[in-house]
Amino acid sequence: MNKRTLLTAWCAVVASASSAQGMSPARHPRDYCFLGAEAKLPSRPFNKSTGACASNMIDICKTPGRGLWRVSLILNVNNAAETKEARAALLTSAAIISKKIVGADQAGLAAAIRKGKNAAWTTSRWRTEGMYDEWSTGLGHDIAVRFTPIDGQKNTQ
Repeated sequence: MNKRTLLTAWCAVVASASSAQGMSPARHPRDYCFLGAEAKLPSRPFNKSTGACASNMIDICKTPGRGLWRVSLILNVNNAAETKEARAALLTSAAIISKKIVGADQAGLAAAIRKGKNAAWTTSRWRTEGMYDEWSTGLGHDIAVRFTPIDGQKNTQ
């Protein structure tokens, strides 16, 4: 497999059968945090600000590929009072990376990040996406900026 494969276990939203009857979806998300450890994943404890627990990303292949599938920046905002400052930091990083990867700032990327809106742009070699996601807990949101090579442009050396 040439593709680098990563696995993240978000235990707060993963229901698994621990007995013949399984686990009730009505249980608190923290009640699922032990599942990562049982699956031999390095699990972190329940986090009130995100309403979840997670494992770190790990390589699940013996020899990860060398192909570039995308470059992602992900901002998690846990404190609404710091939204403007956090988005400004993401905007700075995204602008620098956009100039390096795409060759220019993506028109509209700054506005999409500042406003928390979904947007996408395509050049001859790259697709840039700004994706906003409000957490179901109501305790925060994330914004992902992704730069994906257009098919046929992936580096597989």
